[in-house]
Order: sequence, then structure tokens, then C-alpha cells
Amino acid sequence: MTEKTQDDKKQEVIEIDEIKEPKQANTFRIYFSEDKFNLDFGYAASIDDSKFKVEVVAKIVLPENRIKVLLTYFLLGVQAYEEKYNKEIIPKKEIIPKDEEADASE
Repeated sequence: MTEKTQDDKKQEVIEIDEIKEPKQANTFRIYFSEDKFNLDFGYAASIDDSKFKVEVVAKIVLPENRIKVLLTYFLLGVQAYEEKYNKEIIPKKEIIPKDEEADASE
């Protein structure tokens, strides 16, 4: 795997994946500070009709300069998934800003 650095030089990345079994998540929370974004993934389970508990299964902290990269690759992955399985995960209308939506219909 290679990744471009800030100097646009290709650098080899050695991937170490020590996670033996991935944890399942069915909920998440995103919060941020001035220089970083925090993503918590959790598993919510019902205790009774009025209560549920959430076990946080992963906490990710990303510096602000990596969010654009994350979103780009995430959206490319969603697009590939939609094409492969002929499913629409993100309705196209939702990602077109309102002022551009009017231009697109002309």
C-alpha cells in the first residue's frame, strides 16, 4: 500500500492489523475540538422498554487535516458499493446543495 505525503512523495505504508475479531457497532457519535475530530462507535442494546445501554467498542481521534481524506475514501467506497450491489445508500438529491439543485433541473 502506498500513500502520498504532504510533499507529494510516495511512501510505502506497512499495515499492521492486530485486531483479531472486529467489533460490531450499530451507533456512533461524532464530536470535535479546534484541531481534531473524535468518532466513537458503540453497540446499543435494549435493557427494557424505556432504557438501553451503549457499549463503546471503538474510539477514533483524527486530526482535522485527515477528515477530508476520510470522507473522500468513504464516499468512494459507498459509490463502489452502490454500483456493485445496485443499491442507493445516499440519495443523490441529498448531496446536491439547494442552489445547485435549481441549476441542475434547468
